[in-house]
Amino acid sequence: MTALMGLGVVTAGTTALSTQVAAAAPAPIKVGVICSCTGAAGEAETLVTNGYLAWVKATNASGGIAGHKIDLINENDQTNPGLAVTEAHTLVSDGVVAVEVSSLVQQAFLSVLASAKVPVVGESFGIPGLPQNTDVFDPTDTLSTLVANASQVDLIKAAKVHKVADLYEAQTGSTSLSQLEAAINATPGLKLVYSVATSLTQTNYESECLAAQQAGATGLIAGTGTPANIEATASSCSLQGYHPAYFAGTENWGAFPALAKNTWMSGETVPYFYTKSPAIKKYRSLMDKYYPGQFKNPTFDPGNSLGIYAGGLLLHDALIKGGLTSGSKATAAMVLKGLYRLKGDTLGGLAPPLTFKKGTDHAINCWFESRWHNGRPELVHGGKAVCVNGAS
Repeated sequence: MTALMGLGVVTAGTTALSTQVAAAAPAPIKVGVICSCTGAAGEAETLVTNGYLAWVKATNASGGIAGHKIDLINENDQTNPGLAVTEAHTLVSDGVVAVEVSSLVQQAFLSVLASAKVPVVGESFGIPGLPQNTDVFDPTDTLSTLVANASQVDLIKAAKVHKVADLYEAQTGSTSLSQLEAAINATPGLKLVYSVATSLTQTNYESECLAAQQAGATGLIAGTGTPANIEATASSCSLQGYHPAYFAGTENWGAFPALAKNTWMSGETVPYFYTKSPAIKKYRSLMDKYYPGQFKNPTFDPGNSLGIYAGGLLLHDALIKGGLTSGSKATAAMVLKGLYRLKGDTLGGLAPPLTFKKGTDHAINCWFESRWHNGRPELVHGGKAVCVNGAS
């Protein structure tokens, strides 16, 4: 009887100790995601967002950030601007410290987050100019217009193309088009000879390809939307016997024969296929672990997925620089403070040096260039980042 009582005392003591340890566990870090995971590009956005989810799972599996696990609140705006605004307000009310964005309607809600001083860290498709929001990892919309146009012009020059056509998705807008046209036409030896708006619901681009070919374009900016849209563009051109150099995002072009012949890309991260980089090897390892087979999905856009994953790395570094410890609580203000303390952070070699300044657009003035040529990926400029405006 004594032995049993003693065992009971030990068990009770262990239970009490476990309760105390649980009570002392660091508070979770609330982070939001707003994704257009249903709608015209729903599957593509879902697959892209998995890059961030892989980072969250890996971070929690390794003990969190300074002992704090990540509590992810994942919202699907269904590509509905009104719903997206509601979800943004909900995330602010829930006390998230940062938001990751993979939304096609973010222009509707980014001001909500800016007003609440909740930073958008590593978003996929940014809109520059919103205060206290950090638009970081995408080769097109995330960049300032100046840098986006500079990267496009640099790629066209590297491909030795002199006449170029632009097939763009209608949501891009005429202002962006006119600025790009001006940048191309202002460059000696380059001329934009044809441009046309397209729709995300399009599956055939033969008439646009024919018009570009007749205009004499030997290069084509494929900005028609999702990977499926862009591959359909290249397939349509091939049916016309038209094989220009393509300029597009860092998509999974290895799965697309028409694009794998000659596609030029720019991105704010080291290309996903450059596995000599330890940072890229880790990203791919985590994706294969948590989402096996995703790289074989033709709808998967690894360039944007990598950018969103990199947003997680940036959030980690910002929280550490902001002073997060096991005994403190993560806040949006802490994330912002940490972001502005970063000096030349490359996220472990994944990105060009990142430094953010208050009161300015947080566009990254450097990018990496690569291409698919005859079915094989290649780095341009020896894999070194290209920069403008004195950035390094």
